[in-house]
Amino acid sequence: MSVACPLCGFAAQEADVFCGLCGASLHAVPRGASARPPTRGYVELPGGERVEVTDAPVAVGREQLRAFAQGPLAAAISRVHFTVVRRQGRFMIEDGPGPAQPKPSANGTWVRGATGAGEVRLTPGSPVELKGGEAIDVARVLRLRFEVEGA
Repeated sequence: MSVACPLCGFAAQEADVFCGLCGASLHAVPRGASARPPTRGYVELPGGERVEVTDAPVAVGREQLRAFAQGPLAAAISRVHFTVVRRQGRFMIEDGPGPAQPKPSANGTWVRGATGAGEVRLTPGSPVELKGGEAIDVARVLRLRFEVEGA
């Protein structure tokens, strides 16, 4: 059975949470709230610089982080340590370069929940949904933050 998207009318599957065409929520939305999921996501680096996450995979590794981890610490960070992408209105993160080249980072990547819900160690080929306010631990050397904006 299908459900019509409240924004674009796309016929989505009943089990879907977001519309596969426009990304809008398929469930009731409180008055005044937006039906759309966050449209922009950013990985915030220690110096305040932000790397925008788009529909194309964004690789973060040694090149982007070298100013924040030098000497032996820099060696702990892989060339491509983790990859983040926006898929159907959700932000997904996985360890290493992503599905095209499923190779793990040398020293691991962890995501810590914004609500203190513990941490998850990422593995290549097994993306995890990333929510605003969550921390990304890179090789236990750097802690980055993920933020979302707008709907």
